[in-house]
Amino acid sequence: MIRILQFLLLAFILFIIGTVAAFHYLVWWQALLVVFGIIFAIAIALNIVIRSLGKMLGGAMTKALEQHAAVLRGAEDRSNPEVARVLARIGGHEAAYERGRGLSRDAAIAALTSGAPAVGA
Repeated sequence: MIRILQFLLLAFILFIIGTVAAFHYLVWWQALLVVFGIIFAIAIALNIVIRSLGKMLGGAMTKALEQHAAVLRGAEDRSNPEVARVLARIGGHEAAYERGRGLSRDAAIAALTSGAPAVGA
């Protein structure tokens, strides 16, 4: 952020110096052409800086969100109404619940289709 402010301050100072020099040494219409050229160059430079900043921030945000998503995958959401309902009904069978949560998808499907009696049945 500091670099962007430094760049903007430098661009403004160069614009002022170029404008004063152009109007001092050139005919008014030539000075206007120089000023428009400076404004055009500053606009292009700002466009490049803003695009690169957007790409950099977008990449950093994507990386941070991917890291958070990796941490949250598989995390238990006790505020989910379905999870809260299950936790309220399993009274005394927390160990079995944790074993079930630790199963992979395929292992859970196999356990459900094996015909083993349900917990508490």
